[in-house]
Amino acid sequence: MTSAFKKITLDTPKEEVLKILKEDAGVIIKGMLTADQVARFNTEIQPELDKIPAGSSKSNEGAQDFHGANTKRLTNLVTHSKTFREEIIDHDKVHQLAHAILSPWCDTYWMGTAQVIEIGPGNKAQPL
Repeated sequence: MTSAFKKITLDTPKEEVLKILKEDAGVIIKGMLTADQVARFNTEIQPELDKIPAGSSKSNEGAQDFHGANTKRLTNLVTHSKTFREEIIDHDKVHQLAHAILSPWCDTYWMGTAQVIEIGPGNKAQPL
């Protein structure tokens, strides 16, 4: 499956990123993380992902279909990954964009959730 999201670079001006987000509701920022950061993040969260049973805990058929029978979701990444907590969530680009998006409505903000979704073999892609 290929992404329909536009791909930009880390040095793309904030105003252009915000325009793309407004139009497309998402964007891929190439170079946002180093290969080392991704590797460390994956290493840190893998033990927690291994503990999670695949599939939905919901009894509702629609929720089960959405969640997938062989998909895992790991939430609360701040507590599971030092790399996420100290490098990813604290990345200058994250702060720059969060401030631009949220500052018209609030003086301060706090990330309330972050999640890894591991779609297992045989599951369809999750819709946005």
